[in-house]
Amino acid sequence: MQKEYLITNRLGAYSSSTYDLGNTRKYHGLLVVSNSNIERKVIVNRLDEKVEFRGRIEYLSTNIYKGNYINPSGHKWLRNFSLEDDPLFEYLIELIRIKKRIKLADRSNKVEIFYDIETKIPFFLTVKPLLTNRSFHALSKFENTDTLKVSGNYNEVSVDLDQESHLDITGNFSEFTENKDIFYNFEYPVERERGYDFLEDLFSIGDFTFNFGSGKHKINLRFSYHNNNDKQTQSNNLDSGILIGKPSKSNLDTFDLQNNELNEFLHFLDQKADDFIIINNKRKSIIAGYHWFEDWGRDTFISFRGLLLCRDNFNLSRNIILDWMKHIRNGLIPNRPGLKEYNSLDATLWFIVSIYYYWQETQDDKLIQSLMPQISNLLQNLILGTKYGIHTLKNGLLISTDNSKGLTWMDAVVNGQAVTPRTDAAVEIQMLWYNVLNIYKVFESKFNSSNDNYYINLILKNLKKTFNELFWVDKTQYLADSVKQNNRNIEIRPNPVIGMSLPFKLLTDNKAKLVLDKIQKKLLTKVGLKTLSPDSEKYIGEYKGGQEDRDRAYHNGTVWPWLLGFYLKSYLNVYGKTEVSKNYIKSKLLDFWREVQNQDLNYLPEVFSADTLEPNGCLSQAWNYATLIEVLYDLVN
Repeated sequence: MQKEYLITNRLGAYSSSTYDLGNTRKYHGLLVVSNSNIERKVIVNRLDEKVEFRGRIEYLSTNIYKGNYINPSGHKWLRNFSLEDDPLFEYLIELIRIKKRIKLADRSNKVEIFYDIETKIPFFLTVKPLLTNRSFHALSKFENTDTLKVSGNYNEVSVDLDQESHLDITGNFSEFTENKDIFYNFEYPVERERGYDFLEDLFSIGDFTFNFGSGKHKINLRFSYHNNNDKQTQSNNLDSGILIGKPSKSNLDTFDLQNNELNEFLHFLDQKADDFIIINNKRKSIIAGYHWFEDWGRDTFISFRGLLLCRDNFNLSRNIILDWMKHIRNGLIPNRPGLKEYNSLDATLWFIVSIYYYWQETQDDKLIQSLMPQISNLLQNLILGTKYGIHTLKNGLLISTDNSKGLTWMDAVVNGQAVTPRTDAAVEIQMLWYNVLNIYKVFESKFNSSNDNYYINLILKNLKKTFNELFWVDKTQYLADSVKQNNRNIEIRPNPVIGMSLPFKLLTDNKAKLVLDKIQKKLLTKVGLKTLSPDSEKYIGEYKGGQEDRDRAYHNGTVWPWLLGFYLKSYLNVYGKTEVSKNYIKSKLLDFWREVQNQDLNYLPEVFSADTLEPNGCLSQAWNYATLIEVLYDLVN
């Protein structure tokens, strides 16, 4: 992870690899495109780059083949790599200096490679694109060289990938020589380690040749993907001005945390936040993480405040609320709208909490008033009952009864059973539910939309009483993680901080302080919270192995960075903005930032192993940035 880079373009498309060993995941690619449903395909897998001079041949590229065989090993010529704005590679081969920069076009499936050359001797640069046309979850095998059809001439070549799509290649190359070929058995070592298929074949259409005399030269090569059935992601603007460079500034640039390291950390978070914003004519959303996640309902609305509202992106916030409202079915927000997966209980609750956060920032009464019938309908479904046995008991608890589903964020399922079963009543669900009911009361009182206050007040009264009676555990001085028919799971897990970070408090401050104290002693690490106390026999200290091994470890010890944000928000809620509490929060943020830097991480990964703090999971996760931005924002405001 330390050597990976990623650039994105607000479609879900991206360019990503490692700077030394090339593509080590099946998800890596020079151009990974996305359609309007955020379904992604690898098109340009990599470039094979060859330098010829004085009878010698040297390569800039590096490939890994079957058996971990590296050939060529062009990284030996790499003198510097930086990722301040775009990926920038600097190579030095004797008297030839080459700087290569990769840029993506904004909201268009295009990537451009710029070569800045300074040479004291003449030489040839030959670039061979290695292509595929497959889902980024799959791997390709080519059986013959007639698979892709090539046409075009000087400075413009077109490749027919299938009946619906093609790839245009343009630039200022001296010559294109068509030479179709198949390169076999590229290996992806990360996929091998994760227990997946890891060998792939790639297709070559031929060579693009550049001829240089001594001196300085600037050249470029552009790859543009088009799909006739998906006009939502096409842009006609090919000017280099649309290429993404440094992210646009947000209001966070004006914040001063009175500490240079924290200011630097905030800038880092702000700079990466736009990676997750998705905008096309059909969809406006927040992608959950790279490389393999789409937009998930839960992740979108956990990330909503930090990535959008704290950064003054109010218009997009409004549009995302309206877009997701269209996806509601039976009182549920889907986790993956493209696949119509309605398998989340908390996504709906986070959706309403996000609407409240939006209203607090904008006072957009007109929008809230227009949404009240839908919000009321959502609550009716959750109270009276909907899929998966989701309904509200007379004691106020919001429960689900389907043991085969992971309906909370701890959603790993192995062999048809939830790894961390949390039916009937999960702790953070009750705290979210309490907030949602209070939010509805606020809206109802302001907009006089109905006369439901009697019933809402009754549920709130019962819920508060039941919660404190059933969830508080005197033995552990902590909250039960879930309650099922008066049987309590009293494992020490971090889920209470999710609810304690919210506006409406269900716990007294004294009990909340005991919860925070327990988390600090049992779950807190430099990079996040453990998902289970090491005291438990279920605790797994390392996140590694095949899919089933990783799923079992996922929420049984593995550290999640986003929970640190909610722990610190909870701390601020409970202790207030005293100098002591602010200094404590700043110290934990500094611990986090220093550990990220010590590990040379360019991104905030999905998870860390509990015992070693080794990064793992997806490369970059939206809610990590979002919850930490929230903490820093709340420290200043």
